Amino acid sequence: MNFNKILVAIDRSSQANLLFTHAISLAKQNSAAIHFFHCLEIQSGSSAIKIEREITEVKQLLADYQNLAKQEEIEVNFSCQVGNIGKTICHSARELQADLILLGRRGYRGLLAAIAGSVSSYVVNRAPCSVLVVQDLDRQIRVDSHKKIFNLNIFGG
Repeated sequence: MNFNKILVAIDRSSQANLLFTHAISLAKQNSAAIHFFHCLEIQSGSSAIKIEREITEVKQLLADYQNLAKQEEIEVNFSCQVGNIGKTICHSARELQADLILLGRRGYRGLLAAIAGSVSSYVVNRAPCSVLVVQDLDRQIRVDSHKKIFNLNIFGG
């Protein structure tokens, strides 16, 4: 399978650099263009000043990633939108005619996933193209370690 246009859904988490690395690798392998994308989901009660500050910070982050990708001689651009994250990613992929969406997954399961919602699950089930989900392995290691400690403490080893 060959990809020509990759939409990379970047947030400001520790996983962003991992997504960037995967995006560069895939773009080079496929001679693909990259579109870095961030969606801001506005919480009720957020002030206009706070929203503007966040948009400015996000645009700077995306511009930094764009400059790094250009150093790798990859065709790249970016955008930032406000809205429901999952829906906006799918809508943007459709508008851009992306043939791959690259996004992260924080590894939430069970009740936390039900409460927080799973953007990756939403996108996988509704995207107009292929989706590659990158697992946050550092978080999974922390969760597994916590489970091990929890089990040792409760059950005595």
